[in-house]
Amino acid sequence: MKFKLFPKDEKFFALFRYAFLISGLALLPWLSASPGGGGPRGFWTPQDPPKARYVIDAHIDAANGNLEGKGIIIFRNAARSSIDTVAVNWSTGPASSLSVSVSGEPLAPLNQDNAATLPSPLFYRLPEALRAGRTIKLEIAFKTQVAFPPAKAPHTSSSFFPSLNWDGLTVHDSYSVKLDIPPGLTVAATGRLDPKTGRYEAPAARSFGVFLGKGMKKESREVEGVLITTVATEKGARAAAICLETADDVIRFARAWLGFYPFSYLTIIPGGDGRWGGYPVATGMVAIHGQETYKDGESPLWWKWITAHEIGHQYWGEWVLDADDPAWLWIAMGITLDTEYLTRRGIDPERRAKWMGNYLNGVRSGYDMTVDIPPAQVEKIPYDHNNTVIHSKCPSIVFALDSLLGRPAFEKIYKRCLTEHGGRGLGWRDFERVCERETGQSLAWFFDQWVRSNAYLFYKIAATDSRPESPGFRSFVTVRRLGTMRMPIPVKALFEDGSEEIKVTERGLDTNVLVFISKARLKEAVLDPEKKLAMLDEPVPPN
Repeated sequence: MKFKLFPKDEKFFALFRYAFLISGLALLPWLSASPGGGGPRGFWTPQDPPKARYVIDAHIDAANGNLEGKGIIIFRNAARSSIDTVAVNWSTGPASSLSVSVSGEPLAPLNQDNAATLPSPLFYRLPEALRAGRTIKLEIAFKTQVAFPPAKAPHTSSSFFPSLNWDGLTVHDSYSVKLDIPPGLTVAATGRLDPKTGRYEAPAARSFGVFLGKGMKKESREVEGVLITTVATEKGARAAAICLETADDVIRFARAWLGFYPFSYLTIIPGGDGRWGGYPVATGMVAIHGQETYKDGESPLWWKWITAHEIGHQYWGEWVLDADDPAWLWIAMGITLDTEYLTRRGIDPERRAKWMGNYLNGVRSGYDMTVDIPPAQVEKIPYDHNNTVIHSKCPSIVFALDSLLGRPAFEKIYKRCLTEHGGRGLGWRDFERVCERETGQSLAWFFDQWVRSNAYLFYKIAATDSRPESPGFRSFVTVRRLGTMRMPIPVKALFEDGSEEIKVTERGLDTNVLVFISKARLKEAVLDPEKKLAMLDEPVPPN
């Protein structure tokens, strides 16, 4: 039997459906007004900030120290909620200005407090909210004063023009930049110069760097699709030549090992006066300090090391972005690359030991070497935290992980992070999860000890014994834990006939007795034969 609603019931349900539809439509603007579907509108940052396209034309008046330019910034809102306010990295004042407009409609900065100077960042309310999936084009015109060469030589900047600010989170933007430079100045910039348009093109870059100098020498060469350029003074040209040769070799090595180089360009510029190392100025641009200190006949080791080191940070820091503060993973993983290059090439076989040795010196000095601490605590640390912890303990963590997981698994993880996280942030907890997915094992015990504590490794061979047992020998190696950290420790047994065998201790035991069966008598036992573990060889003195 077929049932039919009474007419009055049909009318009731029709009215109910209509009311429900109208109320839902009324709620939509409110739900999309801000993240999470409610609350006041205002500036907010998407979990994955939008990637922007910058098309910039800049003119430099070196004589008067003026920089001015115009351009557009295009981005798409890929988030689920509308964006109605953007932040721009720029400040305004007597010598600096910025205008922002959308479709010719000027926008006024929200931070108008009648001050002569407005600090960066500046906040702008869009004419209408940028809904999910929509694209917007910001038109900008900017001006500022800069001490250009020769008033101040050289000039290096990674904030040459205004850029979007997403609470400091970085992404890979694309850039097309034309620099109108007066004669007599040497220029270098992120990207590759298109000779037809005169524009520097960088399709995926964390930041855009500009270098201006006077009386500089430029040398370039193409290496497997990567344009390497060095810029140097006459006095620093010999050091720069070593850097160029080394960059050539490092890029070939890295491409063979990892399968790719992340950018089609690399520019090496002069940094400060002393041999302080170097730093990544911007994507594809690194500064190397102290080039003019080069002496004829000196070992090239320093220049080879620092060049390899900075190239490591193009993979880690510029290609894979760091998501932590203090940011340490990108430094540790970049150091892993330069260590791999220097040791495999036989340039500096002790490079790994040098990194670990500096960390162990900090342990012996009684420093708190905990890595994962709040930034405010870092500021209170009385010792060189950047050198001792970030640049020494942190790579020791990666070396220890290599020892724990074994080279095949470690290389898979290293390459997987480069493949999957290009242009994305990778924090140490993300890295832990990648390691756990690859190996199928929980590694919380490892990262908690190395990253979140001041524990240290100290194991020692307490005794060895080798007894005849047909048809050969049964040998015993006793290993004791004397430090505060627990790790599986590889132990190599070497026998009198030249044979050898490696076994690994159980991390849960304070005392391990490893048994080896061999044809010949035990000659020697060695802890950590690959020398990948930063391990003390004597007790830490009490504070």
